[in-house]
Amino acid sequence: MKFMHSLCIVLAVLIGLAGCNGSEPELTEPETAEPETVFDPLVEALDKAKATQDLDKDRKRRIDEQLD
Repeated sequence: MKFMHSLCIVLAVLIGLAGCNGSEPELTEPETAEPETVFDPLVEALDKAKATQDLDKDRKRRIDEQLD
């Protein structure tokens, strides 16, 4: 019985030492990209519409300059 008790203690110590291998934990970089939401397609559509509107305003300004 004394042998089994000693064997259990030795195994517990070895398992404990195996878990502490001394290497530093890997640091993961925080995610820089924002998570996707259900509104992303809507926001993209609005951005595209604003860009198109800016092109139309620029075209109108050029036409107005040519008329003057």
